[in-house]
Amino acid sequence: MRNIATRLVFGINVNRPARLRPPDAVPFVGVKNLAWTAVLGMLSVALYGALFLNGATLNAYAEAARHGEHVYSLVPIGIAFVFSLIHGTFTGQFWDVLGFKPKTA
Repeated sequence: MRNIATRLVFGINVNRPARLRPPDAVPFVGVKNLAWTAVLGMLSVALYGALFLNGATLNAYAEAARHGEHVYSLVPIGIAFVFSLIHGTFTGQFWDVLGFKPKTA
């Protein structure tokens, strides 16, 4: 039963040993990809730092939104969009540099 479940869910047959890729199949990671990953990582860290340093300002915006200034309710939506875009791009690039690719059917 365990073998059937792992084969259906993960596509792995536990009765067979895993096959390793030959060394020539490992993708070459160029300097451009590494540099782009580093830039996106630093940008992501900078965004998190700015968020934590400006917490009091964001609390003031939230308080203003509670008191009727509804335009300030768009601030957290914009922040979430920017974080999602930058951090998501960094994460995808990071896994590509490490050589992990999604399984194709």
